[in-house]
Amino acid sequence: MKKSIIILLAISWLIFQLSMTGLIVADPPMVVGVAGTVKTTAGVPIVAATVNITNLNTSESVVTLTAAGGWYAAGITAQDDNILVVNATMGLYSGSSNTTVNTSDVTQYCNITTNLTIALAADFHYTPSSLVDGEQVHFTDQSIGAVVSWLWVFGDGSTGVGRNIDHVFAEPGSYTVFLTVDDGLSNDTYSEKIQVELNIGQGGNPENPNQTDGEITSGNKIFGIDSAVFMNVLLPIGIMIGIVIFVGLFLHSKRK
Repeated sequence: MKKSIIILLAISWLIFQLSMTGLIVADPPMVVGVAGTVKTTAGVPIVAATVNITNLNTSESVVTLTAAGGWYAAGITAQDDNILVVNATMGLYSGSSNTTVNTSDVTQYCNITTNLTIALAADFHYTPSSLVDGEQVHFTDQSIGAVVSWLWVFGDGSTGVGRNIDHVFAEPGSYTVFLTVDDGLSNDTYSEKIQVELNIGQGGNPENPNQTDGEITSGNKIFGIDSAVFMNVLLPIGIMIGIVIFVGLFLHSKRK
């Protein structure tokens, strides 16, 4: 009886030592099937996408392509609890997923949902290019990416939302307009400085927009004096006085 116990203990110890050295493997690796679908976020199957399956525990990889319906299938060597990572790419679409191997299942299923890999970039254009206060400006979104929201900041204390938008700057000045776009995963901001000039109508006088070029009207100031009074009264009188003084000085010099 004692001999039997000793023998069993010895065998158990030997098996333990062999398993620790890797000479005995409880579950030897086997080829397992891996399958699934590759689709967009909208559920559209992607055909001919490149699918790369990697066993993280062994670093083994296999590559295949998706067929009709976005389906792929391949075999890879693995054993229980190995981690398989599946990456799929097709043009601007990419996605990945992973699964833990269970050899009791004939096939390890791993579906992938892909996303657009276009980098988000905010941008806009506005018309007209030359602006005056009180004039409506149309801002057009020209951003790149799968944008889902737009936020406009006009620099005059007002904001707006929406892809394209109209705005009026009430006062002349320099304004920095910001557009922030968001695709649900990230955001980007673009800004542009806009110069708004004073609206002076057809004339050249901000104090009197109705004045036409070359016309002198009441309301302008020259040396603090009404321009009409200065040009029509004081200037002619001044010229006459100047002529009289000049003639007087000339005659006085002749007498000497």
